Amino acid sequence: MKVMAYIDNPYNSDEGKSLLKENLTNIFMPTEDGKGLESTSKRMMVDNFRSNTNRIIGLMKRFAKGYKQIPLSDAYDSGVLICPHCQRRDFQQYWETVDLSIYDPKHWIGSVKPTKATSGPMWSKSRVQVMHRVRCNHVTTCNKCHQTYQGHAYTECPNPSCSADADRLAKVGCLKESVQVGYVQEKTLAQQYPTDERIAGRFGNINKEINVYRNGRLVPKTGKEAAFELLTPVSGPANGPVSNPLNVGRHIPILRMTYEADGRTTSPNYPISQMRYAFSRNKRRVCTGRITYDQYGRPQNAHDGNRYSYYDSRVWLVDEQGREQHKCNVCGAAEPPIVKESRAYAEPKPLVIENMQPLPQSDIMTSHNGGPVWQIYISDPSDRRERSNFLVPVPQVWTLKAIPTEVEVNEAGLMQSSCPNDVGFGNSVKAINEVEGEQTATVKDYLSLPRAKIVAMSISSKQAYDTAKSQNKLPQVLANKWQDYVVCIVNEAGDEITVSGITPAKDGTIDWRLKLQRSDLEFFSTGLGESGPNFTYAVCEGRSRAAFKWNGQWVDVSPQCKSYRAQDGSVLSSPRYYPRFNQYPTWYADVINDVDDEGNIAILERTRSKYVQNQNYQPPDPNGFSLGKDYLWMEEMSHIIMDPNRYGPLIEGKVDALQTYHTVKAIAEELDLNIGQRTIVNECQTCKSAYRAGGIEISRKNEGYVNDQGIVKSPFIYPQEVYDLEVKYQSEFGMNALNKPLAWGVEAKGKQLLQDPDKIRVE
Repeated sequence: MKVMAYIDNPYNSDEGKSLLKENLTNIFMPTEDGKGLESTSKRMMVDNFRSNTNRIIGLMKRFAKGYKQIPLSDAYDSGVLICPHCQRRDFQQYWETVDLSIYDPKHWIGSVKPTKATSGPMWSKSRVQVMHRVRCNHVTTCNKCHQTYQGHAYTECPNPSCSADADRLAKVGCLKESVQVGYVQEKTLAQQYPTDERIAGRFGNINKEINVYRNGRLVPKTGKEAAFELLTPVSGPANGPVSNPLNVGRHIPILRMTYEADGRTTSPNYPISQMRYAFSRNKRRVCTGRITYDQYGRPQNAHDGNRYSYYDSRVWLVDEQGREQHKCNVCGAAEPPIVKESRAYAEPKPLVIENMQPLPQSDIMTSHNGGPVWQIYISDPSDRRERSNFLVPVPQVWTLKAIPTEVEVNEAGLMQSSCPNDVGFGNSVKAINEVEGEQTATVKDYLSLPRAKIVAMSISSKQAYDTAKSQNKLPQVLANKWQDYVVCIVNEAGDEITVSGITPAKDGTIDWRLKLQRSDLEFFSTGLGESGPNFTYAVCEGRSRAAFKWNGQWVDVSPQCKSYRAQDGSVLSSPRYYPRFNQYPTWYADVINDVDDEGNIAILERTRSKYVQNQNYQPPDPNGFSLGKDYLWMEEMSHIIMDPNRYGPLIEGKVDALQTYHTVKAIAEELDLNIGQRTIVNECQTCKSAYRAGGIEISRKNEGYVNDQGIVKSPFIYPQEVYDLEVKYQSEFGMNALNKPLAWGVEAKGKQLLQDPDKIRVE
């Protein structure tokens, strides 16, 4: 589908005036002296118009652009990133990479082995999931030529072919960090934009093939993963247009995967994004040659013996400068079946984003997974045929996500869907953050206290423990087993430590306490909380950036984590560095200390040099870190841990226990043809019944939940508190002219519709 839009509208521009003057002479034939227009010969005027018809139409099309609407199902991996804080938009190559890591949802705070994604968007399957910490760096974008340059020092557009002044320049970049969840396909940029038929359509296992000797000759063998490293851009963020995909690979993060077979290796570079809408992808046209017949009736190809033929008598429809041609310069053919599209692409041209910088709210076309879908205009300014003009829907959830400083109510409720009017469910979600802790006002306050694990029981500690246990002054779990129970530190008096916890005692006491000895406790590391006090929104924490396989184990050789974000969420002018893991597997020390047969080169160093390109990556010294079964970033019980995909057990346990009190049913599907998105339309049966009955009190009574006095009959299924909340919620919105409650219209739009009952029908 083509969408017509007046983006540039150059009628009054210098370019527009020049085009109009040119068209004037195309329509009206100039006189011989060039000072007037032919007005005496009708035939000459008509012939002139007819001969210039195509050119007239071509010039008029310059004033309007046609865009091909891309469906949402084909808009993935576009290469467009949008800042969730300031709505800056740019292609991947213009953003600053801060840090990178791989991600394994199973070992979510100890990911070292590269693992293919099994969850996420449909298009992400069988791709290596990567966490990318991105900084919204300072850039200047020209809203006339749509080019982006690094920094804010420009007073006019630096593009030599653009004449825009400072008024057309947008200086953006909030310097805040966000996280990009990338899904890396084992496909190079050359394979994404193949200009050679020999590599078109070939990727995957072909990248893993290694020539090994078999019976005295080299044969291809599929290698196995032996190492990987995530590399920051070689040349940093791009400054101005990037001429081709191979050059853009120098400005975006790369997953360098090493495959090994029979001691031989290959290491292809996979981009973090395939940049599917950053460059043109027009198939190269090839002429197979007209078939003619000689005087004896024998067929012959018009290309035979021609020096321009590629092979099999084919001729590419390009001139000597590589510019595309409409027809074959040998036989003159221009249409199928003689002229065909090849598998290879013409030389890719850089595309531009035409939307204003930053994006206005008017560019939101719909929503997807709770976030906006941005309407992004992309075009090739060098192509007058408009073959690479696209309208691409870009969901915010597919680009950059904000990094929170604490667990928020809306975040905690993401794991369940409910009716927006389900105030009982909403109150339960809110309670996750606001329920009383033992020593503090809220759970979050409690979790900000120092934490420790009980690892032993001295004589005095055991006496205090037994006394509290006999009096039911301890939680049931702690009373049954004290080993590895996590407590918070209430007070420290020398070696005597007063502890408490988040679970009430068996007798219901909230403020229970227990005195232990310092030697009985293993304190968690302090100061490692990445995103806030005792709160980590994990991006690269607990995730490897480079590792190699040794003796069946993956050995991490990553640099430290890097961030421009302080723990309170504020922006830092210079980066801070902190450990990527705080626990290493016990066998890691063996790798560090092992040497080769000569006893003079550490195996770790030798293997690292073989597999890891970036020699600045230095393996961490395990001394000073705890050793355990595996790699680990903090204990899951030490503080609240979240990432874009999941929660730690402290929050997951609470979320799993949430209960909904409204019944939602799917009643229809809506298909948005503009973006190719299917939406399930849900109907809340509870809200519908409450409206039709004339109030929640009546509908809940009719359904058997409450009696005539408004007392709930089964509080374990439908608590009294939830009923009281629903009655209060209903009263806040009032009634319409039919004495029907407005509260049960879903969201603001639904409530507004119910205010005018003559225009609606509830069935």
